[in-house]
Amino acid sequence: MQLLANLRFTFFLIIALILISLPMQAQEYFTGKITYKVDYASPEGHENASHLAQENEIDSIVYYIAEGSYKSETFFNNQITESYVYPKNSEWVHYQFPEKDYYLSIDVSTDQMNQGLQFDWTDEEEMILDFQSKKAKLKQAYTNEEVFYAAEIKVNPAHFKQHIYANWYTTLKNTNGALPLKSIHYDSNFVEIKEAIQVEVIEFADDFFQPNENYHQIVYREILDEEAQLKEFSASTEKCYDQLVEEIDGAIIIGKNDHYLVQVVIDEKGMPILANAIDKNGKFASTAEEIILSCGFEFKPAKYKSKNVKSELYIPIQL
Repeated sequence: MQLLANLRFTFFLIIALILISLPMQAQEYFTGKITYKVDYASPEGHENASHLAQENEIDSIVYYIAEGSYKSETFFNNQITESYVYPKNSEWVHYQFPEKDYYLSIDVSTDQMNQGLQFDWTDEEEMILDFQSKKAKLKQAYTNEEVFYAAEIKVNPAHFKQHIYANWYTTLKNTNGALPLKSIHYDSNFVEIKEAIQVEVIEFADDFFQPNENYHQIVYREILDEEAQLKEFSASTEKCYDQLVEEIDGAIIIGKNDHYLVQVVIDEKGMPILANAIDKNGKFASTAEEIILSCGFEFKPAKYKSKNVKSELYIPIQL
């Protein structure tokens, strides 16, 4: 009877251990937030080069990741200067900037910027936030980095296999999904050091990694097959243009408020749908925007992979 009782106890103990281990297995891959501080040094002797933070408008980065999705926010003086989001099972990363009321989107299923990744592990290790991190050296045509990866903070590379842009998927395969906790980027003019200062496990809402539906998604200019082009003005466009300028003619000061550069978003049909004057403080910025949107400007739409796409163009407006 004692033997039977012992067997029963052992059986239930094994079952309990299995049940306890299940949540741990479910948490094998990291879901959460990593906050990095960003510092700069000069290439010679690593003297402080903090002025570069001002020039690059970056002093910290917050990185969110879940299986198959990620999001990044770049900060300077507690203000977001850039963000981007990669939704799960997507082929696009969507960038957003404070001065733009739309996304600039990049097709990450292409091999652009993939110029031969050389990835080599070293024997060097470092403790970063109590995580043992192993150093690797990464070399590409456009970058030279030393990066420390923590095996405990990892994702499943297979969930990012569509993301081949800039060797992202290739890098994840080399690290077995481990994420960087520190990187040292060497440029001819400076050294950029990013180091994690906080790692948090977070469960995200389903829509956290989705782009805002109220924002247009504009194909990034650098990957377009053909950029949008402004067509010749029609007689009615010229008349509208002249009328709007005449309304403010007496207040125009040559060389001061008589010219504006306008960001224009052009849809798939070649029509302007958003206009944003760069100099918002200019007295007649709204007039420059109105000319673009109200006077019948027409464009030849941009093309990507043989399809018409939304794009942005900068148009100078002379008043």
